[in-house]
Amino acid sequence: MNFDQEGVGPFLNELSRSLNTNLDAGVLTKAIDSLPVEQTGNWEYSVTSEEKTKRLVVVAFKDDIDAPDLAFYSSPDLTARIQAQLESFAQAQGW
Repeated sequence: MNFDQEGVGPFLNELSRSLNTNLDAGVLTKAIDSLPVEQTGNWEYSVTSEEKTKRLVVVAFKDDIDAPDLAFYSSPDLTARIQAQLESFAQAQGW
């Protein structure tokens, strides 16, 4: 999903609160913001869900200084939850 840079932090905060994860939204937001244009970054986290630890990979590509693209990779059930949160967040933002 393509984000305005100012939407990255609020979404990551919402995401980190909804998952049992070691994702630090503030640190990740700063890392994404500091990516040079035309660069990709990826970060890996663990998420505990249904008493199992799952891998969550966040990938950001900065094709514009103020509009990174974010992608989330994990198990099918976890990615479905994240997709629902993305859609809800985008609708709340009027995107």
